[in-house]
Amino acid sequence: MAKFAEALEQAFIQAAGNEAGALRTQAANDAKDFLKRTAIEIPQWTYQYKSGQMSRMEYEGLMRGQVDLAHMHALLHAGLSAAAAERLRKKLIELSIDLAIKFLI
Repeated sequence: MAKFAEALEQAFIQAAGNEAGALRTQAANDAKDFLKRTAIEIPQWTYQYKSGQMSRMEYEGLMRGQVDLAHMHALLHAGLSAAAAERLRKKLIELSIDLAIKFLI
């Protein structure tokens, strides 16, 4: 879980940096908040997905739901356009899913 948390934080920072370099600190805080709220669920869901207890669609839906709950309001208020914020949100969902599968299996 620690390697997953570190990789996720770095991925969030990099993704935000690609959209707007000044938002790196906020992205790191968002990643930490996301991990605090999902520390139990993500490993459990990943195990259930890999063991065949849930489909990829169900797994992705759960992960999307959690990432959607992450506080992206600060990024919008920091001056990102709605389109850039949406691109970043989608990238964070993809990163969360990919890294959970990579590190928690």
